[in-house]
Amino acid sequence: MELNQDDINEAELLAYLKGEEVTADQRLNIERWLEDETNRMEARRIYQAWELSLLAAPGTADVDRALKDVKTRLGWEADIKTMPISGASRWWWAAASVIVLGIAFVSVRYLLTDNTVVLQAQEKVEEYTLEDKTLVSLKEGSEVSYLPTTFNELDIRTVGLKGEAFFEVAHNEEKPFVVTTSDAEIKVLGTKFLVQAFDNKPTEVLVKEGKVQVTYLLSGDVVVLKAEEEVVVAENEAPVVKTSDDNQLYWKTGVMTFKEVSLGKVFETLSQEFEMEITTKNEAILSCKITATFKKQSLNTIIEVIETTHNLNSTNKEGIITFEGDGCQ
Repeated sequence: MELNQDDINEAELLAYLKGEEVTADQRLNIERWLEDETNRMEARRIYQAWELSLLAAPGTADVDRALKDVKTRLGWEADIKTMPISGASRWWWAAASVIVLGIAFVSVRYLLTDNTVVLQAQEKVEEYTLEDKTLVSLKEGSEVSYLPTTFNELDIRTVGLKGEAFFEVAHNEEKPFVVTTSDAEIKVLGTKFLVQAFDNKPTEVLVKEGKVQVTYLLSGDVVVLKAEEEVVVAENEAPVVKTSDDNQLYWKTGVMTFKEVSLGKVFETLSQEFEMEITTKNEAILSCKITATFKKQSLNTIIEVIETTHNLNSTNKEGIITFEGDGCQ
C-alpha cells in the first residue's frame, strides 16, 4: 500500500529521525513511507523545523551527531555543516523559532547546507534575474542567498539578504516571496521594493509598487506598507511608517531629486549615499532650501551646485566636508 504524508505520525517520524526508540510496526511504517521522494522532502522539513528549536534552546546539544544520523536516514548526499551559536546571537534563534516557524526549515538550510546560491555585489552594483524571473539589484558590498529548491519545490520563495537590495518580484499568488534579514521578514506576492539590512541598525524597507508586510522578529511588530511608503526604526523605538524618499535609490536609478528641501535634509541624504560626513560652521546653512535634480552626478558636482545656489564655500579634510557661509533665516 502506498502511503502519503497524511498517513504518518509526525511525533513518531521525528523520534525515528532522531534515533529514538520506536516500535517495530512504527519503524516499518515510517521506512515504507520514506521510500517516496515527496515524503522524504516532507521528512526533511519536519526534522529541520525541530532542529531550529534545538538551536534556540539554552545549553549545548550534539547537533553534529544528530545531523549525521539523519543524513543517512533521509538520503542526504551533501555533507552537512553546523555553525556555533554564540550567546549574543541566541536571542535571534529564540525569536525565530516562535515567530517564523512556518519557514524555519528554509532558514536552517541556509545555514547547514553546502548548495546555497550566493549572489554578490563587491565593488559595483550588480543585477541578477532569479529562477522565478524576479529581478534583484544589489548595492556594492551586499549579497542575496537562497536554495535552488526554493523556486520549484517549496511553497514559499525565500531569499536571505545582507546589505542593500532592490527587488522587482515576479507575481505569483500561490507562492509568496519572502526576504529574510537578521532581524526581519519581508513578505510579498509581486511588487517593487528596497530593503536595507545592515548589522548595526534595524532593517528598513521602502515600497515603490504593490504592498509589503514587514515582521520584526525580536519585537513581533508587523507593518504593512503601500506604494510610496517606507518603514524606519530608531534604536529601542517602534517602527514608523512615512512617505518614502526615493533618493535612497540613487545607487540604482542614478537620479536624485530635491524640491524645496532644506540643506539639512540634503546633507543627510548625501552623507548616506556617498558615505561622507557633512557638517557646517553655521547652523543657519541647514535652513537653506534647494530645488534640483541630479542625474548620475558626482558628489563634487552636487556640492558645487549647492555652493553656487547659496553663495557658500566648502572644504574637504580627512573625509569630512564642511560648509561655510551666511546661511538662511
